Amino acid sequence: EVTGVQTCALPICSAGRLDDALRVHTADLALCNANFPKDTDALQEATHNLAAVHGLRGDHQKAIHLEEALFTQVTLERGMDHPRTLRRALCLATARARAGDPRSELGLLKRSYARALKALGPAHGVTVDLADARATALMACPTDDSKTLGLKLFAEVLLEDALAHAEVATKREIAEIGRAHV
Repeated sequence: EVTGVQTCALPICSAGRLDDALRVHTADLALCNANFPKDTDALQEATHNLAAVHGLRGDHQKAIHLEEALFTQVTLERGMDHPRTLRRALCLATARARAGDPRSELGLLKRSYARALKALGPAHGVTVDLADARATALMACPTDDSKTLGLKLFAEVLLEDALAHAEVATKREIAEIGRAHV
């Protein structure tokens, strides 16, 4: 089963055996293509996992290429405001930031965060993750001018706001679970 292969690869990757993890994720993607060609969710997950391993191995261009292809595919399938599209934007921004300057992806993160706020609301997990990524990218910028310092202050406010919304959403989910079991 596909999830079994993916689950098997997690400890291999965590142990730092990236060459082995690359082989497992390459095989996983091949299995998905051969056995589940119409299961786009499985194919996309397998491709993302392969991209992540490439990034961990330092092959950032390969990781970025795979994430760009996924972002384009999901955008065409689901539209710009869908949670999966916004998650793919986050993964693409992360891959690009890991390749060098985190400032390079501030535009993508800004646009994606704005779409997530409008489409999903401030407490949605994707919105919170985008806010966190945007704040992290802003905080990683050098503090060589007053504009950058202003951006860092904005990042702190953004992060605090995202965490507050995440806390509210978590409390609401816990309350809903409690009501469901009564």
